[in-house]
Amino acid sequence: MYVAPSGEALVDSLDMRPEAAGRQRLFRDRVLAANLHDQRYFKGQFETPLDLAIAVVLGLQNLLYGRMLAAMYAGAVPETRESASGIAPDAPTPASALASLSADGDLDALLADPGRFDIARLEGAVTARAERSLAEAKDARGTAGRAAAAAARDYARLAALSTGIDTVKAYRYYALAADTGAASGTELFWLAHTALESGNSGSALDHLERGVSRLDDSTDAPGAFWAFIGLGDLRAASGSLGDARDAYETARAIAEQATSFDPGNAHWQRDLSVSHDRIGDVHRAQGNLPAALDAFKASLVIRDRLAKADPGNAVASRDLSVSHNKIGDVHKDQGNLPAALDAFNASLAIADRLAKAD
Repeated sequence: MYVAPSGEALVDSLDMRPEAAGRQRLFRDRVLAANLHDQRYFKGQFETPLDLAIAVVLGLQNLLYGRMLAAMYAGAVPETRESASGIAPDAPTPASALASLSADGDLDALLADPGRFDIARLEGAVTARAERSLAEAKDARGTAGRAAAAAARDYARLAALSTGIDTVKAYRYYALAADTGAASGTELFWLAHTALESGNSGSALDHLERGVSRLDDSTDAPGAFWAFIGLGDLRAASGSLGDARDAYETARAIAEQATSFDPGNAHWQRDLSVSHDRIGDVHRAQGNLPAALDAFKASLVIRDRLAKADPGNAVASRDLSVSHNKIGDVHKDQGNLPAALDAFNASLAIADRLAKAD
């Protein structure tokens, strides 16, 4: 007999990874920021040397713990070693940004030993700027919203510096970003993500509830989508499965509208598949296996199409493998063992191919 898992067990079963394509874009940007030899990239890309320093550190951190980033970086460096000629004298450069944050501003030495970078000093500088922005937001009128948003961005940057290193610290910074009342949808998703990883889902839920009420999906549909996914994840963790499904349904509606406007956008197609998966997880947890199967099959149709359109995309293939596995789980719950075996074999075949290609 099928026994519905608890809310905590449901969260454990969820695919908690951030939107893969978005992470790839983030990784790409951080790789470029870490590529200290490509002086041309930095020209005009950052408002202040402090912004540049943040990007550099994020890139260095990713170089340390990201195999994919390391591979991408290794491939990029030989092609982009350029002189600094042609750069405006007043444009921020890695050297000017790092001069006050490292012992000697030696970029090559920092690449070889990122531990030389004074992270504490950088965090202090960003924190001070965020606090100044908050003070400005309290005193200003017409510019209060912009100042609060600037503070939220800085707190999110501080959180990013701790992500993968100190999850509790990252969560606290994302909570500070939410407290400004101007956090973006993406920042709210990361608040939920780090809250679940650090065991703070209960305290984060109120932040998410308030935060999503201020979002405008007409101006930031991707952010709103992931904020509602994060809200659903936190609600599921609290055992409120019906409310979790409501949040996931809202996310699905945002993705469906986006795909109707831009049906060829693979990022939105994948987002839509993620919402189907989350909804299916809740249905399964509630014991509604037919509805769960329908949701997982809807996800599989999208992921199969994406994988066929880009057969070399490992993320798309992995997503397809996950869909087959989820369908197999439901068939097993229903007692349909032959169908479950077919689905599990399909998932295993993809996973085996990916493992051999790695």
